[in-house]
Amino acid sequence: MSSWIRLTASALALLSVVSCTVAPPAADITDDPDPEPIASCATPAAGDDFEQVAPGAVGLDAEVVRRTAEYVAATGARSYRIHRHGCLVADGGLDRGSADDPQPGFSMTKGVVSLVVGRAEQLGLLDVDDPVGPHLRRAGVDVDDVHGALTVRQFLNQTTGVRMAFAQDLIEAVSTDSVAAFTDRPFEAVPGTRFIYAQTAVTVLAVVVEGAVGRDVQDFARDELFRPVGIQDREWRWARDPGGNTQGFAGLDLSPRGFARLGMLAGSGGVWNGRRLIRAEYLDQAQQGATSSNPCYGFLIRSNRSPRCGSDGVPTAQVYDRRWLPPAPVDAFGFSGAFDQETTVIPSLDMVVVRMGPPAFLTVDPLGPTGGLFNAAWSYRSTRMLMQGVLDAPQPLVPDWTPDPDSRTVDVSRILPIPVPAPWPVRR
Repeated sequence: MSSWIRLTASALALLSVVSCTVAPPAADITDDPDPEPIASCATPAAGDDFEQVAPGAVGLDAEVVRRTAEYVAATGARSYRIHRHGCLVADGGLDRGSADDPQPGFSMTKGVVSLVVGRAEQLGLLDVDDPVGPHLRRAGVDVDDVHGALTVRQFLNQTTGVRMAFAQDLIEAVSTDSVAAFTDRPFEAVPGTRFIYAQTAVTVLAVVVEGAVGRDVQDFARDELFRPVGIQDREWRWARDPGGNTQGFAGLDLSPRGFARLGMLAGSGGVWNGRRLIRAEYLDQAQQGATSSNPCYGFLIRSNRSPRCGSDGVPTAQVYDRRWLPPAPVDAFGFSGAFDQETTVIPSLDMVVVRMGPPAFLTVDPLGPTGGLFNAAWSYRSTRMLMQGVLDAPQPLVPDWTPDPDSRTVDVSRILPIPVPAPWPVRR
C-alpha cells in the first residue's frame, strides 16, 4: 500500500499549503525600465536555474507580467514560472524556495510518459504503430492476443477501447499489479474509435517502453531524458504500483524547473542544446487530436489546435465549441494534471509557463466569481492577462472567462466498473 500512502500524502501536501496563499509574497521580477533586448539565454547547466532577465528584454510588458504572476500566486500556486527565449522572466513569490523540489505533477506524468515514448521512438526501439503484445511479453507480462494487438498509438491517444472506470483505475493502481489487471479487462469500444480517458492504461504503456528498451522505464527516463536536459536526480521521484510497475498516469513528483526544461524540449521540436532527443515528427503527431470525442487530446498531451475540445469524461463526457486554452495561440499545448498542475508550451512565442501547487478552487479568485469549483478559470484568466503583455507579437484580446455549459448529468459507468455492452464479439 506504499503507493497509496504516497499518492494520498501528495494530495494532502498540496492542500496543506493553503495557508501560504492568503498573503503570497510579491512576484520576483527583475526591475529594469529599459533593458537591452536579447535573442535568448544560454542553456542552464544541470542544477542551475534559468537566467533571469527583465521582461522587456524578451519583448514582454513588465507590469503585465507582474500582475499575472501575482494573480496566479493569489489563486493558490506554490510555484509559477514564466519563461521566454530560454530565460526566466518572472516567478511567483513562493517559487524561490521550491523551484528545484520534487512536487506532485499528477496527470502531468502522462505528458512525461509521452516524451519517454518519443525518446524510445527516436532511438528506433519502438514505433507508435507497433502492437504492444511483443513489448509486453519481453517485459514479462502475460498478455492475450486481443489486448496484445492494441498499438502504442492507441495507448498514447487513449483509444484502446478497453473498459475504463475512474474509481476502478485508481483502486487497482494502489492495490494490485495494475498491468496484469488491465489485460483482464473487457472492451467497451472498438480500438481506435473512441477517446476513453484512462489511468492504468498509461502504466501499461510505461511497461511497453520497458519491453522495448530492455530496462526499467525510470532508468531509461533518467539516462535518456532527464539527465540530458539537466534534471538532477534529486529533483524527481516516481511511484510504483504494488506489482512494481511505474505509475504512468500519475505519481511522478518533479521540480517546477524540471517541468520547464521538459516543456522547452517539447517546444523546440525535440532538440536540447543542439542535441536531438525526440523526433519533430513525433511531437507534431503528439499535438493532433485523434477522435471527434476529444479532438484537443493528442499523445497524452493537451493541444490547442482544434476549435473543439472534449472533457475527460468524468462524471460525463462532453465536447465544447472552444479550444483547450482559448486565450493562447493555436500552437499552444501542454501537460495537465489534477489540482491545477500545468505546463503550458507556446512554440510561436518561444514561451513555457509552469504552475504547480494547491488547487485554485481553495482560494477566492481576485478577478471575481468563476461559476463553479473544478474549472480552469485561473488558467484562462492568467493566460489572457499574460498574452496582453506580449509586445513583439501582439495577441488578440478574448472575452473574460465564462464557464462551459454543464450537461448536469452523471455517467456512472465512467466512474464505477459496472458492466457495459461489448462493441463486438471479443475472444481471448
